[in-house]
Amino acid sequence: MENSDNFRALAENANDGILIATGKGDHVYANRRASEITGYSLEELLETRMQDLAHPVELKKVEKRLKKRLEGKSVPTPYETAILRKDGKVPVEITGAKTTWEDQPADIVIVRDITDRKHKEEELEALSTTILIFWLRMASLNIRNHIHYVLTKVNYYFGWPKVTNYLFFLAPSSLYSYHPLPVLRPN
Repeated sequence: MENSDNFRALAENANDGILIATGKGDHVYANRRASEITGYSLEELLETRMQDLAHPVELKKVEKRLKKRLEGKSVPTPYETAILRKDGKVPVEITGAKTTWEDQPADIVIVRDITDRKHKEEELEALSTTILIFWLRMASLNIRNHIHYVLTKVNYYFGWPKVTNYLFFLAPSSLYSYHPLPVLRPN
């Protein structure tokens, strides 16, 4: 009885959702945070199965992992997936383990909402792309300025204005735009 009380005190104060399911996937326990993550009340969660929360694309993987865990086989953990909320879906990180509940084999699953992490990853990816584009454009501007300098010297020393002007205009027109600094253009 003391172990049960300790578990409940820990689970009810956890920052992650905790679900316990039977071998068939029926939920027999859900904590407050699991309710918040899924959008279902505790009573509703206890009437659902793990398979009901699995995103349709992930359902076969979830069932396979549940079966393997209950057989005592190794299952990759943690892993990212999406689960169905009452009002949509939410990206989560799942960690699961075999346990016993009321003397029956069961699966305990810790569910972490990673929505904020996913948003930060998307923002970081967008920022990385912006920085890469900026540096590529700056590098192209630098190369173009070097080409212009060389062609100007060729024109000066060899008197080939038509050739250098022709070569100058072979540079991609995209090099003229996208730059915060003005680009020198031939007359």
